[in-house]
Amino acid sequence: MSDELWADIIARITPNRPHDMDQGKTGPKPKPLELVGPPGPVAPEMWRRAGNQTYVGIRVRSAPGDPGPLALRLASMAIERQVIPVILSYVDMSGFEQFGFRVERLLAEPADLAEELEAELQAFWDLAMVIDLGDVTLLA
Repeated sequence: MSDELWADIIARITPNRPHDMDQGKTGPKPKPLELVGPPGPVAPEMWRRAGNQTYVGIRVRSAPGDPGPLALRLASMAIERQVIPVILSYVDMSGFEQFGFRVERLLAEPADLAEELEAELQAFWDLAMVIDLGDVTLLA
Protein backbone atom coordinates (compact mmCIF):
# COMPACT_ATOMS: atom_id res chain seq x y z
CA MET A 1 0.00 0.00 0.00
CA SER A 2 1.18 3.47 -0.73
CA ASP A 3 1.89 6.24 1.77
CA GLU A 4 -1.19 8.07 0.44
CA LEU A 5 -3.46 5.16 1.34
CA TRP A 6 -1.97 5.02 4.84
CA ALA A 7 -2.46 8.79 5.14
CA ASP A 8 -6.14 8.21 4.30
CA ILE A 9 -6.36 5.62 7.09
CA ILE A 10 -4.72 8.03 9.54
CA ALA A 11 -7.24 10.71 8.51
CA ARG A 12 -10.11 8.35 9.45
CA ILE A 13 -8.85 7.75 12.99
CA THR A 14 -11.07 9.70 15.37
CA PRO A 15 -12.44 9.13 18.87
CA ASN A 16 -15.95 8.91 17.33
CA ARG A 17 -17.46 5.44 17.22
CA PRO A 18 -19.85 4.07 14.60
CA HIS A 19 -23.45 3.83 15.73
CA ASP A 20 -24.56 0.30 16.64
CA MET A 21 -27.48 -0.34 14.28
CA ASP A 22 -28.49 -3.47 16.24
CA GLN A 23 -28.79 -1.64 19.55
CA GLY A 24 -32.29 -1.94 20.94
CA LYS A 25 -33.31 -4.81 18.66
CA THR A 26 -34.88 -7.78 20.37
CA GLY A 27 -34.06 -11.39 19.76
CA PRO A 28 -30.80 -13.26 19.51
CA LYS A 29 -27.87 -11.70 17.71
CA PRO A 30 -26.87 -13.50 14.52
CA LYS A 31 -24.10 -16.04 14.90
CA PRO A 32 -20.78 -15.34 13.21
CA LEU A 33 -20.04 -17.43 10.16
CA GLU A 34 -19.16 -20.96 11.13
CA LEU A 35 -16.60 -23.10 9.38
CA VAL A 36 -18.08 -26.40 8.27
CA GLY A 37 -14.78 -28.23 7.99
CA PRO A 38 -11.06 -27.63 7.92
CA PRO A 39 -9.88 -25.39 5.09
CA GLY A 40 -8.61 -27.18 2.04
CA PRO A 41 -5.06 -26.73 0.84
CA VAL A 42 -4.35 -23.63 -1.21
CA ALA A 43 -1.87 -23.83 -4.05
CA PRO A 44 1.39 -22.10 -3.00
CA GLU A 45 1.46 -20.37 -6.40
CA MET A 46 -1.52 -18.31 -5.22
CA TRP A 47 0.44 -17.11 -2.19
CA ARG A 48 3.14 -15.30 -4.15
CA ARG A 49 2.86 -11.54 -4.09
CA ALA A 50 3.73 -9.02 -6.75
CA GLY A 51 6.36 -6.62 -5.50
CA ASN A 52 8.39 -6.90 -2.34
CA GLN A 53 5.86 -6.23 0.44
CA THR A 54 6.37 -7.28 4.03
CA TYR A 55 3.29 -8.26 6.04
CA VAL A 56 3.05 -8.34 9.84
CA GLY A 57 0.27 -10.12 11.72
CA ILE A 58 -1.40 -8.42 14.68
CA ARG A 59 -3.25 -10.95 16.88
CA VAL A 60 -6.39 -9.54 18.53
CA ARG A 61 -7.84 -11.83 21.22
CA SER A 62 -10.05 -9.15 22.78
CA ALA A 63 -11.24 -5.89 21.24
CA PRO A 64 -9.56 -2.78 22.64
CA GLY A 65 -11.79 -0.20 24.30
CA ASP A 66 -10.41 2.57 22.08
CA PRO A 67 -8.67 1.23 18.97
CA GLY A 68 -7.83 4.73 17.68
CA PRO A 69 -4.38 5.15 19.28
CA LEU A 70 -3.37 1.61 18.32
CA ALA A 71 -4.62 2.13 14.76
CA LEU A 72 -2.59 5.34 14.55
CA ARG A 73 0.52 3.50 15.75
CA LEU A 74 -0.01 0.68 13.23
CA ALA A 75 -0.59 3.09 10.34
CA SER A 76 2.52 5.06 11.32
CA MET A 77 4.50 1.82 11.48
CA ALA A 78 3.24 0.92 8.01
CA ILE A 79 4.53 4.19 6.58
CA GLU A 80 7.82 4.33 8.48
CA ARG A 81 8.81 0.66 8.20
CA GLN A 82 7.13 -0.11 4.85
CA VAL A 83 5.18 -3.05 6.29
CA ILE A 84 1.51 -3.90 5.99
CA PRO A 85 -0.30 -4.97 9.16
CA VAL A 86 -2.86 -7.74 8.85
CA ILE A 87 -5.23 -8.01 11.82
CA LEU A 88 -5.83 -11.62 12.95
CA SER A 89 -9.02 -11.21 14.96
CA TYR A 90 -10.32 -13.82 17.40
CA VAL A 91 -13.33 -11.55 18.12
CA ASP A 92 -16.27 -10.59 15.93
CA MET A 93 -15.41 -6.86 15.76
CA SER A 94 -11.79 -5.93 16.45
CA GLY A 95 -12.35 -2.16 16.04
CA PHE A 96 -9.84 -1.86 13.19
CA GLU A 97 -12.42 -2.48 10.45
CA GLN A 98 -13.68 1.10 10.67
CA PHE A 99 -10.24 2.48 9.74
CA GLY A 100 -9.69 0.34 6.65
CA PHE A 101 -7.21 -2.25 7.93
CA ARG A 102 -7.18 -5.75 6.50
CA VAL A 103 -8.93 -7.89 9.14
CA GLU A 104 -9.01 -11.69 9.03
CA ARG A 105 -11.53 -13.20 11.46
CA LEU A 106 -10.65 -16.47 13.20
CA LEU A 107 -13.94 -17.31 14.88
CA ALA A 108 -13.77 -21.08 14.41
CA GLU A 109 -14.69 -23.57 17.10
CA PRO A 110 -12.98 -25.50 18.60
CA ALA A 111 -9.98 -23.33 19.49
CA ASP A 112 -7.43 -25.66 17.89
CA LEU A 113 -9.19 -25.18 14.54
CA ALA A 114 -8.75 -21.41 14.97
CA GLU A 115 -5.03 -22.02 15.50
CA GLU A 116 -4.94 -24.03 12.26
CA LEU A 117 -6.67 -21.16 10.49
CA GLU A 118 -4.09 -18.73 11.90
CA ALA A 119 -1.28 -20.95 10.59
CA GLU A 120 -2.97 -21.03 7.17
CA LEU A 121 -3.25 -17.23 7.15
CA GLN A 122 0.38 -16.87 8.22
CA ALA A 123 1.36 -18.92 5.19
CA PHE A 124 -1.10 -17.17 2.86
CA TRP A 125 0.03 -13.65 3.80
CA ASP A 126 3.66 -14.75 4.23
CA LEU A 127 3.71 -12.92 7.57
CA ALA A 128 7.19 -11.91 8.68
CA MET A 129 6.02 -12.12 12.30
CA VAL A 130 2.86 -12.18 14.40
CA ILE A 131 2.58 -10.08 17.54
CA ASP A 132 -0.19 -9.70 20.09
CA LEU A 133 -2.11 -6.43 20.07
CA GLY A 134 -0.91 -5.68 23.60
CA ASP A 135 2.68 -5.62 22.34
CA VAL A 136 1.99 -2.98 19.66
CA THR A 137 2.75 -0.23 22.17
CA LEU A 138 6.27 -1.66 22.48
CA LEU A 139 7.00 -1.07 18.80
CA ALA A 140 9.28 1.90 18.15
